[in-house]
Amino acid sequence: MKIELTEKAKELIFELKKLYQNLSMVIENTSCCSNSSIFVRDNLPSGEIIFLKEIEGVKIFLDPSLKSLLNFNKLIIDVMDFTDDSLSLETNLGKRLILLAEKS
Repeated sequence: MKIELTEKAKELIFELKKLYQNLSMVIENTSCCSNSSIFVRDNLPSGEIIFLKEIEGVKIFLDPSLKSLLNFNKLIIDVMDFTDDSLSLETNLGKRLILLAEKS
């Protein structure tokens, strides 16, 4: 499985790296948020978590309850110009990371 960042997502990560030292992304299983389940943090996650890949110097992890995402050929991380009620760091910049999955 491939994981890719769109150009907009790469630009956002570049901006976040100026503000935070230890960025990581966690694809989490949440039932409280209506959008993406990607959370950008300023530290490494703890507990049971699956390391997927490092891109642009940011480690990407997956909540084990979402293992079914590993069946997709490609996961794409993109950006929306939208802020919801999220604890993810990119919302401080008026953006939200979203996850797109491709089977083919």
